[in-house]
Amino acid sequence: SQFQELESAYHDVCAELDETRLELIPLSKKIKLMAGVLYAKQRKENQGLILNPDEFQVMLGNAEPSLSNFFDQLYVGTNPHNKNHMTNTRNRQRLVLLCYFLAGLNNKFINGVKAEIGYLLDSAGVSSTALETIAGAGISIRRETVARYKKKQEANHIDTAGMFGSEHMNDLMVLNVDDYHNIHSKRRADNTTISEVHHFRTILLKAAPGIPALPFMNLHTGKNIINPNGIDSDIIIEKVQHSIFPHLWLTYNERKLAFARELPEASNHDERMEMLLIHSYDNRLIQRRADRSMNNTKLVNLVEGSLRSTEDYIKALKNVLDVPELKSYLEQYILAAPMDYPGQFYVRCAISSCLNSENRFELSPLLLHIVPMI
Repeated sequence: SQFQELESAYHDVCAELDETRLELIPLSKKIKLMAGVLYAKQRKENQGLILNPDEFQVMLGNAEPSLSNFFDQLYVGTNPHNKNHMTNTRNRQRLVLLCYFLAGLNNKFINGVKAEIGYLLDSAGVSSTALETIAGAGISIRRETVARYKKKQEANHIDTAGMFGSEHMNDLMVLNVDDYHNIHSKRRADNTTISEVHHFRTILLKAAPGIPALPFMNLHTGKNIINPNGIDSDIIIEKVQHSIFPHLWLTYNERKLAFARELPEASNHDERMEMLLIHSYDNRLIQRRADRSMNNTKLVNLVEGSLRSTEDYIKALKNVLDVPELKSYLEQYILAAPMDYPGQFYVRCAISSCLNSENRFELSPLLLHIVPMI
């Protein structure tokens, strides 16, 4: 037992010596070591920013053992004993940014945080002059760097849309084509225009993992999903005769009783209130939160222009056909496209033109695989 006590004391002394040796490392050397670690993470390993204080501290300690207590030393300098928990948590998050800025002063190529700040300011509509002023203070990157990044992202965007299509090649996908109006701008008149409002076309895809895609061709009948007659008046007349005409002679009270029989009977007060709350949108949002989620969603493109004609919708749908992976998807399956009345009308006009033997607009037959619906 005496030997074990001596061994334990020896290890304690060694640990204290290691801590003392780490504390004796000059601050300038620690900043240089940290800059080397962050440079390797950003430039060599292509890793993103680590903004969580605990993860940042673990990352530094794993990459360079002499930096294992560096973050704690900085944190002690914020006088945490005289501050509440919320302030200390916020200070730890700020210290992570401070570490990135210190490393950036040591090596200008460690600019991950400044780049994110520059992209955020640019997306918020900050002017070029203001962005240059902030960059001059060393907080952000310059506007030329932001412009190069935006061009690179624009060139790579079609690849990300293709990756989304490949990932959900056998899943049901829903297409949304709608207009977006940038009305949050100053409506000041000049010599050529009365406002700065812009109109855009948004092309959005929503995938439903686990739900199989709908094939364009029915393998059992050998027919596709498109009715060759387009809008078939005979089918409409038949449905109206069987579904609507038999109920036209019913009085209001008789129809009300028929609706009451179809509804389930409420067994308690809560169910009765739930049946009465037809337009309780808050409840619907809670219940449909998963359905309204933006997960498994991809913005294919956002282009300037309006959606007021068949040609406008054809140009918008061409953005889907220009992605090779999405084009391959359409060769086998269909894209369900919920639209308002104008969207359905113009897209169905394009489909009718494709069905026309002349097809004078030379439209792609893959437009038949886009099925507009309410």
